[in-house]
Amino acid sequence: MFFTSQFRFCGNCFRLDSYRGCNFGCVYCFVNAKAEGILKGSTSDTVPKPISFKSLEKLFQSENVAKTTRFARALVKRKTPLHFGGISDPFNYAEKKYRITLKMLRILNSHRHPVMISTKAGINQITDRHLKYCDPDLVAFQISISSLNQKFISSIERSSPSIKDRVKLIRKLKSLGYWVSIRIQPLVYLKDALEIVSELSDEVDFITVEHLKIMPGNWKVMKGLLEKVGCGIIKDFQYVRYAYSMYPEVKYQNIMRIKEVCKCKLGVGDNDLHYLSDSNNCCGIDCINANFDNWHKYNTMAMRMGLKGKPFSDRPVPYNLNTNTIFSGKYNTKPIKYFVDRFRKKYNRQLYKRDGLIFNS
Repeated sequence: MFFTSQFRFCGNCFRLDSYRGCNFGCVYCFVNAKAEGILKGSTSDTVPKPISFKSLEKLFQSENVAKTTRFARALVKRKTPLHFGGISDPFNYAEKKYRITLKMLRILNSHRHPVMISTKAGINQITDRHLKYCDPDLVAFQISISSLNQKFISSIERSSPSIKDRVKLIRKLKSLGYWVSIRIQPLVYLKDALEIVSELSDEVDFITVEHLKIMPGNWKVMKGLLEKVGCGIIKDFQYVRYAYSMYPEVKYQNIMRIKEVCKCKLGVGDNDLHYLSDSNNCCGIDCINANFDNWHKYNTMAMRMGLKGKPFSDRPVPYNLNTNTIFSGKYNTKPIKYFVDRFRKKYNRQLYKRDGLIFNS
């Protein structure tokens, strides 16, 4: 469990993963360190390694936890919703062998803890045995679909479940009473996003859209692949801070087109366009039910949407966020409020300049 560095602008940032690595083979994956292997025909870029479920159980049962996990223990006690599948799909093909996700779902269910599951799973990956431990009042599903064109999906997600099977899963989950959203991430082609929204937005509770970002290590591969399939969007990219992203003007126009045809609430995952969302979170976690009300409300997106949340803790943000330089050195003893306010002052003039928003410093 990690309280990720996205807490500065995200309300659904309490992350849980059951595996390290994923074998769906997505070329655009930001975790992927060897993208070249995928383009050459490899069906997976990493071999998933199981994460122990015992540490999760201990976190729920014991007050006597290590110093590095006390922050997570506080989140568990207040029933802050978990985002299951932050950096690895919990239903990747290793689950059939190890069943770590199943064991974690059993633990979460026994403690009545709310969780949003993010996955590219199809009808065959999430079994009835898994759903036995998924109470519809406590578990929500976010299914990722970037296109209904299977040929294109097979070119960028080399071994992920088929789109047909994902749509079947969505319909099954809805028939069982689950809150279900579709995450169009990455949005590569506008026409593909419009097709998804036109055909499926009246069948789900929420849709999230986030445009393609390409990490420097994947740029050569992704650029070559998109050019190979005749994609003309490369000209729409610029390098911003840590990744290649589409120009704001292009993203803005895309979102406005999508909103015209969307029949459910829409969230926008692009940081500079959060304000176009129909909810206080781009994932819609604030739209599910009362069991999810303890999401992290002190973040810049929620503030932008007019929500006046308060930090749930004045504890120092844990040192395991030190992968980001803002948490290093003298800063790793600071609380949530410090980092959110610092982010708010430093970046908001740039992120939200489109709609003229300026936060008070």
